[in-house]
Amino acid sequence: MNKEVSAEMLLGHLFPEYELLWTVRSRGTFYRNYSADVMDIDEDELTIDIARDGILKLLPPALLTGDFELTKNNAEGQKHRKDFKARYDEMKRRLHLLEEAFLPIDTFNFRKNLATERYIEEILEIKVEHVLKQYFNFDISKENDPLVKKAALLLPFVTNRRGDIRFIKRLIENIADRKVKIRKSAYSDTDNSLYWMQKIDFDIVVDNLNEETYRDEEKRLEGLLQFIGNYLVPIDIFCSFNIVGKNTDVKLLNYNTNVL
Repeated sequence: MNKEVSAEMLLGHLFPEYELLWTVRSRGTFYRNYSADVMDIDEDELTIDIARDGILKLLPPALLTGDFELTKNNAEGQKHRKDFKARYDEMKRRLHLLEEAFLPIDTFNFRKNLATERYIEEILEIKVEHVLKQYFNFDISKENDPLVKKAALLLPFVTNRRGDIRFIKRLIENIADRKVKIRKSAYSDTDNSLYWMQKIDFDIVVDNLNEETYRDEEKRLEGLLQFIGNYLVPIDIFCSFNIVGKNTDVKLLNYNTNVL
């Protein structure tokens, strides 16, 4: 898990319906040195352990443990009546009771953070929707293709990557979950080589490709590839998107056609 992903962001995306039901246990920021923010999740009990300090950490240490509680002698310089293990167990029991006492406060604060994260997500969605409609003439609210929606949300942030062939390749691979190979050549609709333009073929590789799977894949990717062609492919490059088999030469696949 990425250490930069907050517990609120993770739960907001995976379990939005449980926003007001989570119980949180703050295990301390010490664990952030080698752990993600989310240390453990119990989906059945709806509990989550996070690597953060709780409100108990704000209390003065003297209220939690005594200066001589674990030393050989007490404050008067006399030997403790109880052995070290007994004193340590008593201290741990007291800390546990305090943690349980402050658990509702930590949980309340965490649930407020979950709600805040949701509000921010909603505001960002409205903002991105407005930007897409105002500056890109794209109304994402009317789009039903899930792959196109994923690509459209990136549009305000990647306009400077327009014409970046390697970026387009990675974009298709990540959104369509398919391996993509790039072939470069030249294209012209005349016999005059002076009018040739650069041509890029994006070969989208599909395992066990046959006529049926080809049609299914063509239907699944059609909207995404049209979107990429409209917004990310430069006008001075002729691009072709091809669906090919994993071990099949694109030139020999007689039912292979260009989606765009």
